[in-house]
Amino acid sequence: MLFMDSRRLNDFTLPVPKELHKLTNYILREGKTKPNIFLSSGNLSLSRVIREKLDTNQPLCPLEDDVYTVSFVLLDFLSCLLTPVLPAPLLDGAVALYESSGDTDNSVLHSLLFKLPKDNAMSFVYLLSFFREMLACSDANKL
Repeated sequence: MLFMDSRRLNDFTLPVPKELHKLTNYILREGKTKPNIFLSSGNLSLSRVIREKLDTNQPLCPLEDDVYTVSFVLLDFLSCLLTPVLPAPLLDGAVALYESSGDTDNSVLHSLLFKLPKDNAMSFVYLLSFFREMLACSDANKL
């Protein structure tokens, strides 16, 4: 389960960016059964408010923060990273390895994880876990 003790958010031991943690936990808590959760752009003015909350370490609130907008902010956060979680050369190499070998997905994933910098690998595994939990509700959320 991805939910982590929120008291640890201020510790420097959190293995993923606090923004990633807050956004994914909120989506799992409030929106994992919402249909088409990642296809809606959400409310642009509310997305600014959510970003401000992330920047100032304020909690996200179900009564104020629309889960569709939170999912939009998550996708935007990931697309705006200076260094992507999966840098293009490593992603291209993993795709080529998968296509050229008749090997299992696990060996390609294992190879990719060893090539990633530690922080990227932690975030990548965290995101895989997040999407696995979201896919567990695919009948409801249409993923």
